[in-house]
Amino acid sequence: MVESDKTRGLRMVMPRRMMIAGGLAGGLAVVAAAPAFAQAAGGEGGEGGEGGEGGEGGEGGASATEAAGAVALLTALGTVEGHLRSGIALFGAGEAEMAATHMRHPAEEIYADLAPMLDAAGAAGFEAELAALGAAVESGADAAAVSDAEARALRAIEAARAKAGASPAERAQAIEALVRLAAEEYGEGVTDGQVTELPEYLDAWGFVQVAKDQGARLADASRVAADAIAAALAPADALFPALVPDGRVPGDPSVLLGAAARIEIAGLGL
Repeated sequence: MVESDKTRGLRMVMPRRMMIAGGLAGGLAVVAAAPAFAQAAGGEGGEGGEGGEGGEGGEGGASATEAAGAVALLTALGTVEGHLRSGIALFGAGEAEMAATHMRHPAEEIYADLAPMLDAAGAAGFEAELAALGAAVESGADAAAVSDAEARALRAIEAARAKAGASPAERAQAIEALVRLAAEEYGEGVTDGQVTELPEYLDAWGFVQVAKDQGARLADASRVAADAIAAALAPADALFPALVPDGRVPGDPSVLLGAAARIEIAGLGL
């Protein structure tokens, strides 16, 4: 899948309330569109509007823009990590060539759009870490070297997440967006119960793994929300009977869309 397709997909699956507020399409375009978002959210003239809650200088609009940027950044970071998780799983399963191809996806399809978002958040870039991990896998390095490169890349992603400064509600919104993207990828990867596009199937698997992990981490803010997200994602396990299936798979992305809807509800209480 070409870069423009991936970028468009991420924009399409951002939470609905993100797309409605300020008229934004959401996703990776949200940082570039921040000034327009702030003006729309702050009222006429971007000054907060009479009777609004923005205050002078469009403070409410600025807060809404920051929230949109945080969700978009977390979602993009989740897609990068999802690709890496799939690649590492393939490497561990002895599919080194397939793993190397999959490891190239973040740098080729996502990072160019992610870099300005990292800059806007004051987060350090990690293109070098992605390249080192990809090179370790592609060169046939031993498991210890690949594991070390993986750890460095994941630490860099975590550091960027921390810089997003996201609230628990924004973290839930990013999880929802990631699951919606997984549904889109699964729908592209599976046709009539057969895996017809393995990279898309693997992307969906990786995104779901990240969503599960990030959902569990929400326990630091709300055990109820974390448990609700885990329950919402539990049915997704049946969609992935194997990392590289050799037979039929359930092939129903509606399971993931249903999970996303339940995650949205869980996030409303945060």
